[in-house]
Amino acid sequence: MSAPKRSTLIKALKKLARRRFKDGAPGFSMTFTEHSDRAVAIILGTYVEDKLRVRLEGEMMHLSEDESRDLFEERGPLADFAAKVQIGYAMKLYGPRTKEELGSIREIRNAFAHSAGIIDFSTKEVSDLVGVLSFPQIAGTLLADATPRTETGEERKTENRPIDLFGLSCAALSNVLELKNTSL
Repeated sequence: MSAPKRSTLIKALKKLARRRFKDGAPGFSMTFTEHSDRAVAIILGTYVEDKLRVRLEGEMMHLSEDESRDLFEERGPLADFAAKVQIGYAMKLYGPRTKEELGSIREIRNAFAHSAGIIDFSTKEVSDLVGVLSFPQIAGTLLADATPRTETGEERKTENRPIDLFGLSCAALSNVLELKNTSL
């Protein structure tokens, strides 16, 4: 029996990468201590991007799976996070505050995804940008279940750690993206 062709293996890997988040947000109830900072930044940033895609698709005419893939994947015009942020703003799905916050989440996610060096939420450039995120301050009014938990499920007091603020901002953004006609 021969080994699968490389193109078949790549196709399977791309299918895996296109898998959408289901059953709620990954990590909003997870304990951040069980994952690396890099994993948290990439997973939560990608979750927000996926929520933005869902919102954009919801505002468009019904697209077939192929049409959606042509728009949002590979080299499609809305394949990258920045393009999704810009088009959502142009479509008036959210205001300048949300646009700015989405851009910051994208930059943080990309820094973690593309840095060859050691990077974590205590890295000055990361913690400085997390420090100016505005959504953690409004997250409490939008979210009932965004409180970080211990491994046993008990509420963990946050100490305004950058990783917690990033998680709260991602949770708040994902909820804002579900709202219709928000000026945020």
